[in-house]
Amino acid sequence: MTTINNNLTIEQMREIVSKAPSNAESYQGGYYFRESPQFMFHNGFHDQWNLTDNDGLYFRAAGFHPIQIDDLRTAIAKHDTTDHVTDIRNHVSPSTIVKDLEAERHG
Repeated sequence: MTTINNNLTIEQMREIVSKAPSNAESYQGGYYFRESPQFMFHNGFHDQWNLTDNDGLYFRAAGFHPIQIDDLRTAIAKHDTTDHVTDIRNHVSPSTIVKDLEAERHG
């Protein structure tokens, strides 16, 4: 199961994925990253990737724990296939008997 631990809404996930450069591997704090063949970052606005002269040491020292773009794509796909119950009447058979167990317990 894919879990996104950054409290992102599905809309935020979609925005990150839609704005990602085609070869982005991950995202954190407004920046897209790729670590192969070398560490590079992208601000999502300009056309070019930026190289670091220290293999991303600045980002790593600042707590580099990016979200993988593929994990976001997976979470979006799972969300889109989930059956969200919007009206229980669409999911319960008309012959189903519904009992209020709490009312029965207290007479």
